[in-house]
Amino acid sequence: MLTSRVRFRLITVAGVALAMGAISALSMGGIDILVDALVPPHTYLDVALGGILVGGLLAAYELLLVDGPWGRPIRRAPAWGALALNLVVYAVVIGGVYAAYKFGVHGDDPPGFYMGVRLDIDPHVAATLDLLGALATFLLLFFVVLLRRVVGGKALAYLVLGRYRRHQAEDRIFLFLDMVGSTRMAEELGDLRASELIARVFFDIDEPVLHHGGHTHRYVGDAVMVTWTMERGLAGGACLRCALDVQDMMAARAEAYRAEFGWAPQFRAGLHGGRVIAGECGDSRRQIAYFGDTVNTAARIEAACRMLDRPVLASAALVDRLAPRPPAPSWDGRWDGIAFEDMGRHVLRGKAEPIGLYAVRRV
Repeated sequence: MLTSRVRFRLITVAGVALAMGAISALSMGGIDILVDALVPPHTYLDVALGGILVGGLLAAYELLLVDGPWGRPIRRAPAWGALALNLVVYAVVIGGVYAAYKFGVHGDDPPGFYMGVRLDIDPHVAATLDLLGALATFLLLFFVVLLRRVVGGKALAYLVLGRYRRHQAEDRIFLFLDMVGSTRMAEELGDLRASELIARVFFDIDEPVLHHGGHTHRYVGDAVMVTWTMERGLAGGACLRCALDVQDMMAARAEAYRAEFGWAPQFRAGLHGGRVIAGECGDSRRQIAYFGDTVNTAARIEAACRMLDRPVLASAALVDRLAPRPPAPSWDGRWDGIAFEDMGRHVLRGKAEPIGLYAVRRV
């Protein structure tokens, strides 16, 4: 069964492949106009299929292999080694697809023809320009993919479209995840190994975040901040199930972590939802930021997990918004496979008024 992360990356690979094919066909149309060549219709199809092959194979290499679980040796290799490997792979893929078309599909072309089209320039020059253009086009497309991964797909779209150029109010849910005992972990493992463990954990927990439709807003040290729109986070209890799935994942992989690092990470989680102000911030590096008491309260709830000795806490205000509403007289503390333990009302650090809290676990 494909995970949410693999499905997401497969969709991205398909998108890059189709974009590469479309750009290749458009480029052939440009050549047709510039040199007034009579390009037969089947040549457009050939060029588009070539672009799809190049884009799909290289995107699959980058996203499914290098950035996947099997790509750790490549990611850990020295920069010059990874660069050399990339150059070899790119040359083999682009050159291989070109050779297949040149000597296979168009092997019978007469002199002066390139890919079934008669040109006034040397076909070898056209071939060189074609190969360089294919490489440049893919690198441009993959730069956009990398930028999307660094910034986040939705955040990148919002920044490009200017949705948050003017600050606006939104109803959102926030999940704060903080690693337990990270200070002692760093002392025992050392800063380098601790950072490698944290990077591995963040890679792993991205799977339940994607699966439940969350957006990883930022990483702060050993903590993660995840957010949903109110509607999406409440649908089926997605935000709560995400927090519980992170706990389950850490428990399921504890022995693997312990075998490799000598440490099994655990997380505390705090959830809260409400009105925030969202808007762009910064100049040389712009990002979307969220302001308001809702964000601070979610962080304080996560901190209360230690005081109340519970791994996952959610505010009563958030739990009350689930359907059916838990405060109903007939409610037995359970909802759709999730159990809620009323922890009472507590004054959190930096807050003047007490807030109701529920411990959350699976039934």
